[in-house]
Amino acid sequence: MQNNKFYQYLLLALAIILLYSKTVYFDYCIDDSIISDSLDGKVNSFNDLLSLFKLSYNNTDYRPIVFISFGIERLLFEEFNPMVSHAVNFILYFLICLSALKFFEILFENKYGIILFFSVLLFCVHPINTEVVSSIKCRDNLLSMLFGLLSSSLFLKYYKEEKKKYLLLFIAFIFSCLSILSKLDGFGFLIFNILYAIQIKKNKKILFGLVSVLFLFSVYFMNNLFRENLMVKNLDLPLTPKVTITENPLALAFTLPNRLVASVNTVYFYFTKFTYTSSSKYYYGYNYYDVLSIKSLSFIGGLIIITGFIFAFIYSILKKEKIITISIIGIISTSIYALNFIQPVAGIIADRYIFIANLFFCLFVTYCIIYFCKNFKIEKYGFAILSVIMIVFSTVSFLRVNAWKNLKTLIDTDAPNLYNSYEAMRIASSVYMKEYESTTDVQKKNEYKEKCIFYALKGIEVYPKNYLLHQFLGQYYYKFNQVDQAKMHLYISLKNDSTKSSNFYLGDLYYSIKNLDSSLYFYKEAFLNKENSAVLINNISSVYYEMNDNDGCLKFNHDLLTKDSTIFAAHENLGYFYLNNNDTIKAIDYFKKSIKYGLDVNSLPIKIQ
Repeated sequence: MQNNKFYQYLLLALAIILLYSKTVYFDYCIDDSIISDSLDGKVNSFNDLLSLFKLSYNNTDYRPIVFISFGIERLLFEEFNPMVSHAVNFILYFLICLSALKFFEILFENKYGIILFFSVLLFCVHPINTEVVSSIKCRDNLLSMLFGLLSSSLFLKYYKEEKKKYLLLFIAFIFSCLSILSKLDGFGFLIFNILYAIQIKKNKKILFGLVSVLFLFSVYFMNNLFRENLMVKNLDLPLTPKVTITENPLALAFTLPNRLVASVNTVYFYFTKFTYTSSSKYYYGYNYYDVLSIKSLSFIGGLIIITGFIFAFIYSILKKEKIITISIIGIISTSIYALNFIQPVAGIIADRYIFIANLFFCLFVTYCIIYFCKNFKIEKYGFAILSVIMIVFSTVSFLRVNAWKNLKTLIDTDAPNLYNSYEAMRIASSVYMKEYESTTDVQKKNEYKEKCIFYALKGIEVYPKNYLLHQFLGQYYYKFNQVDQAKMHLYISLKNDSTKSSNFYLGDLYYSIKNLDSSLYFYKEAFLNKENSAVLINNISSVYYEMNDNDGCLKFNHDLLTKDSTIFAAHENLGYFYLNNNDTIKAIDYFKKSIKYGLDVNSLPIKIQ
């Protein structure tokens, strides 16, 4: 028995090494900057680790355990290193697979050994997991799942052990907290534990209560389904009045009927991910998937899938098929947050959202294949079928991992198939702009220039009124000395942007073509929203000076100092003004004040004693 365990662990290790060892040599990729930007300069000693509990995660939610893991990396290796971070993810994934196998063994009391192993092996090689393992940012998913598995394993032991039961429950609670503080999808394990406790207690009142709620929910759903006045009728046109941060059309009409329709469609989309009949992408988003349609294959398919799972669940209870019961409970409890019912999910769907649920789905599929082969008297083919599936999945995973080598390889691989997603196009455009700026190869510069403009224009086709891509295009064309195109897109951006941030870039544009009056106007308009911007204060002063409007320059800076005498940029400008007018004494006096209030002394043209 022990030898069997050893060989199972060895096979899992070999599979993970084969598929993911090369990720150790990968660079940073999409969204990894969330980690580096959040922790930059904040972790210089072990005492600093405690301060990470105060940080929010990308201004969305609270994931301090993830920050602490990277903070420890920073302290041990004195810098953030993608090789180290990828190696940690690689190890965490191996630990998850081992923990999953142990979890199943406890859950099913060491029965069905080979079935449980094949379930975990199928999960291990499943293509949907490639993003989570290959992306440094996705360590939140890895930690949440690992701690969740440990929590549930100890919770199960609590029911089976006679001694130290409450100690096990306490430790399970600690691991549950760590899971949730790594990522909120750790709540899925908490829900699973509660549902398992209900199933263990065999409380028929609770069971009938759940069935009754489900029935009433279904009736309400059918009653409201065709009430068109409560539904979004047509989202074929670009979103108005705005694209939400989730890039999910549901976010603009979050009515209950819409949520129900979206959930049915989302179930179908995720089923195609579980079965890998649709490929992975770094982002999906608006128009990539139609979640609000009731006249589509996805809606009909979603209804069939949901109905199938309901019948399978009822059948498993009647026939006491514990694996089917538990696997369906696991799938629901760990994926329900991502089904566009509780909240609109960013990007409509994402592979990483069902990373945990995938484990229970692999258990469900493995058992069903073996079960049906056994009932049709072809039991010997069951594991052969699973082996073929694993070979196919392993091949797909091995190839898909290559896309995550760095940000450019990911965009090169996926962007050509994401034209219907505004956010995917925005990301692609900005990536190629960075490539343009970082390379010195003329041929590659031209290639990246064309691509950054191409993808920005594709994004605008999805949502013409969004200001950001117009602003990007304005900056791109300006950089490429195409002034008329730059001006056109900056004006469109200005029209649709409540923050009016394109005023600054229009100021730069008009300054570059020596239209100083227009430049001054737009700089001043930008300054209305950024009155503490030293760059704008300097730019406005420079334009006044180049226009030979000495009075305007002096008045502008003196007015600023009247309001706030600590504005170092105003003191700096006056220092340059008097220096250029050969009044060195006044210049030095103003430069001293600018240093006092924040200017770097090394930026001054003369030495200040």
